[in-house]
Amino acid sequence: MNEQSIPEYGFGRKLTWTSILSSTYGLYREHFWTFLRIGLPIAILAYLFKQVERPLVHQFYNLIRSTPAGPGWVLNPYIYFPVVIGLNFIKGAVYWILSTILLAAISEKVTQHDQQSEDTPLSDAYSYVRRRLKALFVFGIVTWMPFFLLKALASFAGGKMLELFRIKPSQSLISFVIVSLPLLIIAGLFSRIGLAVPELMDNAAISVRQAIRNSFRKTEDWEPFFMFFLTKSAIVGYGVYWVAQRGFHLLWTRTSLSPSAYYWITWGVYVCLFALLASPLFIAFSVLYREKSNVTQEAGLAAPAIG
Repeated sequence: MNEQSIPEYGFGRKLTWTSILSSTYGLYREHFWTFLRIGLPIAILAYLFKQVERPLVHQFYNLIRSTPAGPGWVLNPYIYFPVVIGLNFIKGAVYWILSTILLAAISEKVTQHDQQSEDTPLSDAYSYVRRRLKALFVFGIVTWMPFFLLKALASFAGGKMLELFRIKPSQSLISFVIVSLPLLIIAGLFSRIGLAVPELMDNAAISVRQAIRNSFRKTEDWEPFFMFFLTKSAIVGYGVYWVAQRGFHLLWTRTSLSPSAYYWITWGVYVCLFALLASPLFIAFSVLYREKSNVTQEAGLAAPAIG
């Protein structure tokens, strides 16, 4: 990358949505293949975990089943619901931590290695990330727990509202808004901690707690931007995956591919899509962190000397 990739903002100049979006997608276009290569290892790990998680979850459900009664199985609710909640917590935590590591790798590339070329070995993207894994893991767990709780409460409240107004979940746009809007608000609020990861990568001496505090301070009034970015990403992601699924359907019905070849093709496409669609939001976090840090440094230099 080069220093002209991200415009510099002078002291006193307010950052805008347009400037951050322009820098984000400018970097994304200019270094498309670099971000794809950075995202692929995490995308592969996430996909492999999903393949392992399914049979493991099935085995756990088998363990909590009681003696057969009649045509089906009787489940003990005092065991079933805690196990389901625990499994969902663990599954979500794995994806959350993997996303944290991807954000760390992208932020390291954006904020620290602008001088490196596109030929930089992929291992270099994660070399410093490996040294900061403990801090990133702590950050992931500390932030995932409240997010999981609030997400569960929002989903429960949304379901109760649908019951109250007698709206069927799958038959109305209103139901989608009722369920999705609280989740979007929570995700937008939690996005304010996103700048903590670039700071953990930028400053090895800072604690996770202080990095989160600094992130909240730097992202004040940026909640609408994060909600907009998340909404846009969700719409684009839905459209891309819908097109991919239609393409897979045509591939299966109009070609003579074997099931094995079809599986590997779809596997590869989905992994690449995950790597591509996750990058822009993390680039935006990194750009915003860099520009906020630049403004803070310039403010310190501009302050009059004491004494």
